[in-house]
Amino acid sequence: KLKYNFVLTLVILCNSVTYMKKQEHEENKQTLTEEQRKEKVQMDHEEEQKKRMEKFVIGGSDLIGNTIQRIFSKGDDFVIYDVSGVSLIESMKVFISEKKKGDIEPEKNYQQIKDEFDKFKSVLYKTNADLSYKCRAANAISVAISGNKDVGMAKSLLQKITEEALTEYKDNQQGRLWYLCGAIISTIMATILGLIAYICRASDFAQYNQGLIIFCYSSVFSTFGGLLSVSINLKNVSIEKALNNPMYAIYGSQRLLFSILGGIAVVLLVKSKMFFGDLMSGDKNLYALMAICYLSGFSETLVPNALKNLEGKAKK
Repeated sequence: KLKYNFVLTLVILCNSVTYMKKQEHEENKQTLTEEQRKEKVQMDHEEEQKKRMEKFVIGGSDLIGNTIQRIFSKGDDFVIYDVSGVSLIESMKVFISEKKKGDIEPEKNYQQIKDEFDKFKSVLYKTNADLSYKCRAANAISVAISGNKDVGMAKSLLQKITEEALTEYKDNQQGRLWYLCGAIISTIMATILGLIAYICRASDFAQYNQGLIIFCYSSVFSTFGGLLSVSINLKNVSIEKALNNPMYAIYGSQRLLFSILGGIAVVLLVKSKMFFGDLMSGDKNLYALMAICYLSGFSETLVPNALKNLEGKAKK
C-alpha cells in the first residue's frame, strides 16, 4: 500500500511538471505570435506610408488633389512642397506621415514651430518675397521635423528669415520712393524752365528763338508723360541691394532725361516733316505736338520704334 501511494504521488508530480512545462510553452508561443503580429502591422504600415510618399512628385497631386508645383524638402516621413492654383499664403504645404505607427514626435516638433511658420507665410504674402525665402524656410522646418537639432533653433531660424523678408521689403519700398523722388525733381525743374519760357514768350529773345521755346515746352510735357509712366510702373522697378538710396533718385532722374530726349526727337521729326508732316504747317497745332511729346515721354518705345522705321526707309 505504501508503494502504491508513493507511485501515485510520483505520477501526480510528473503530470504536474509536464503540465507546467506545457503551459509555459503555450505562453511562450503566444508571446512570440504577438511580437510577430506587431512586426507585420509595422511592415504593412511602412508599406502604406511608402506608397503615400511616392505620390508626392512634381506635377502630381497631394492627398487633397492640389497640383504639386515644386518640392522644397522631402524625407522618409515628411515632405514640404508648393502647390499651384492657390494664393501665395496657402501655396506652401507640409505633409507628415508616421514612419513608425504611433510615433507622433515629428508632428509634435512641427506643431512647436507652426505659429512661426504661419507668420512667415503671412509676411511672404504681404511682401511677395522671392522663392529663396521659401527654400530657406523649408530647410528650417525640415530641421525641426527630423529632430536632428533643437526645435528652438529651427524656430529662431524661421524668425530670422521672416525679419529678413520684412527688411528687404522695406528697403525695396524705400528705393522705389527715392526713384520716384528723382523723377519728381526732374519734372519740377523742367516745369520751372517751361514756365519761365512761357512767361517770357513776349520778350525779344523769345520772339527770335521760337524753336528754343518749343523745345522747352516739349521737355515739360515729355516729363509729365514720363512721370506718369514711372508712377504706374513703380512696383516693377527692380531694386539692387548694393546701391544706396541717392543712386535710385539718380536712376529716376535718368528715366525722365530719356523722356526729355524723346520729346526733343518728336519735335525734330515733326518739324522736319518726316512724321506728321501736316501737323505743324504754319507753326499751328502746338497742342497736338505737345500731346505727342507727352505720349513719347510716357512710352519708352514710341520714339525708338519711329527711329527704326525711319532707318528702314533710309536703307530702302
